Amino acid sequence: MHRRKYIVDKQLVTMHRRNQPKEGLLLLQLPLIIRRYVEVKNASDNEKTETQSPVQTYGDGKSKWCMVYAKALDITWSGDTRYWRWAKETSGDNFEAAELLNVCWLEVRGKLATTDLSPGTLYEVVFVVKMKTEADGWDAPVNFKFTSPDGALTRNTTFKLREILKDSKDQWKDIPFGEFKAPENPRNIEFSLYEYSRIWKSGLVIKGVAVRPKS
Repeated sequence: MHRRKYIVDKQLVTMHRRNQPKEGLLLLQLPLIIRRYVEVKNASDNEKTETQSPVQTYGDGKSKWCMVYAKALDITWSGDTRYWRWAKETSGDNFEAAELLNVCWLEVRGKLATTDLSPGTLYEVVFVVKMKTEADGWDAPVNFKFTSPDGALTRNTTFKLREILKDSKDQWKDIPFGEFKAPENPRNIEFSLYEYSRIWKSGLVIKGVAVRPKS
């Protein structure tokens, strides 16, 4: 009689354990879940801070200027690893530079709202690039285009990058190609770099476009 009651009681306990709410199991695992969440969040935060925003505004109390990094530019084929490679630069600013591996259709476009600039200040627009030692295919001139905030002025300039970058291989070089006076009412400026010949080109590295007060 007592043995039968013991067997029945044991079966009831087993059934009770099997039918326990899942909340109990979750409570037991809660410390592990929280610890894992913190680890993932910290890793995500670190990843975000490794590379800064692709558009940065700076100032010295007198005037402000902007840097439009390569990630904020519209670069044709930049998403295809056969043609472009994104390389993290950590010397000074933390940003991703666009390294040209091989293209014949070179096209880089961008724009910037003058919202964060100082009205009335004369600015210059500068492509910041460098040429790798093993660069090739730069015999044809490259076109640089700038459109002013009101759209009334469009400036087209051509440069032979092989010539102007020959003494600064693997070093950042400024190429000014436009200027404007920042308007009171914010508008957009537009800029581009392009070369459409059938010559395959490689070795150009783009940091971005600097919009800074002209000294």
